[in-house]
Amino acid sequence: MDISRLQIIKPYRTHRSAAEQTSDVVSLDDVNLAGEEDLIKASAVNERTERLVSSYVKGTRSFISMKAAYLIRDTMKVVGAEGLPPANFAIFYDSLTKPMCGGTGHTMQVCIQNRVPWIDQKTWMLWLNE
Repeated sequence: MDISRLQIIKPYRTHRSAAEQTSDVVSLDDVNLAGEEDLIKASAVNERTERLVSSYVKGTRSFISMKAAYLIRDTMKVVGAEGLPPANFAIFYDSLTKPMCGGTGHTMQVCIQNRVPWIDQKTWMLWLNE
């Protein structure tokens, strides 16, 4: 793996810091969410996530509202933010028994809504076996 091509996008500054293998790290703590209206709108893909994201953006930091940090972080990976370009393709490892659920499902939905093509392991595992 060429770690010079690796970029880490974290939901908060101290998230898994010991595992970082690159200095190219973007933390949601360093993003001015008030200036990222498109990112916030794209993160609120349904009523439940809209409430979580709204609470987080207003400054609430609780066990529940912190889930929004992960959703916003994953959305930012797709739509971009200041200094971070949008994705043009996404590769996922998703649950085969409950596809498009949880955080991965949220990110897949963001890809669909923003017309970012994506594949999951049903496709890329075939490539590994060729």
